Amino acid sequence: FPSHDRCGGGGGGNAGSSSNGGQGGGGGAYSRSILPISAGTTYYIEVGRGGTGGQTPSTPNTAFDGQVSWFNTTNSIPTTSSGVLAIFGRRGVNGDEVLTSNFGNNTTGIGSVKYNGGSGGDYSAFGGGGGGSSAGIGQDGTNGSPGIAGMASGGVAPTGGGNGGTGSGFVSAGLHATPGANPGGGGGGSNDSLTANAVGGNGADGRIIITY
Repeated sequence: FPSHDRCGGGGGGNAGSSSNGGQGGGGGAYSRSILPISAGTTYYIEVGRGGTGGQTPSTPNTAFDGQVSWFNTTNSIPTTSSGVLAIFGRRGVNGDEVLTSNFGNNTTGIGSVKYNGGSGGDYSAFGGGGGGSSAGIGQDGTNGSPGIAGMASGGVAPTGGGNGGTGSGFVSAGLHATPGANPGGGGGGSNDSLTANAVGGNGADGRIIITY
């Protein structure tokens, strides 16, 4: 039967102690396979949780990566093609950290069909980046927009994926970044205001669909 796995998205970055916003969280990956089943056999699944966004302006970053989603014949993360594994999106860095691609990189995922999530948008002196979308059933996820003075758009997901959250800019300092959408969208990055409003959006949980 086919097992369709999507991992959790990464949380959005918080602002840090600089004048920069936070990077958007990365979107989760997608894997699927057709696997045989046997009567009387127990199967195990784990739905990856989305990472939480950075909750206060701080250094180091308090945002967290998402978690992997998997299906297996044993109660452990699969390492062979007898299971299915989708890789998580990574957290967005804060404004004091070096920017890096944080998409759900499914190179180490397991499945006959695999797609990567989208990267979170880069932070800027104006504000936080939009979250990356999760991958869809037929293509990679899309990247979030870089931080701007207003609200930075999250990546728009392909069919079957979840959109990335919106990043918050300095002119919208009274507004929080928004969480990613299910399944697996990355949270938006925070604005660059060193206040309680400078928090990143949470990444969305993953999803597993089993059909037979």
